[in-house]
Amino acid sequence: MRPRNLGADEAARAAKTHHRQAASLYRDAAFVRFWCARTVSLSGGAVSAVLLPILVFQISGSAAWTAVLTTVEALSVA
Repeated sequence: MRPRNLGADEAARAAKTHHRQAASLYRDAAFVRFWCARTVSLSGGAVSAVLLPILVFQISGSAAWTAVLTTVEALSVA
């Protein structure tokens, strides 16, 4: 199927419709809750990936245990 060439008026209408649809996502309470929860989850995962190996090294003093933990974390993401 060939793409249709839009005239200037049709293109402007299509852009407005697209903008309204995108803006309406932020008015949807379920989407906002999902977006907030996803942001908190990703932030927590990033903090955990950095701080947990530091904590293990401080407690154990062992680079080997820190390496094991970092390897397990990396494998769980993949």
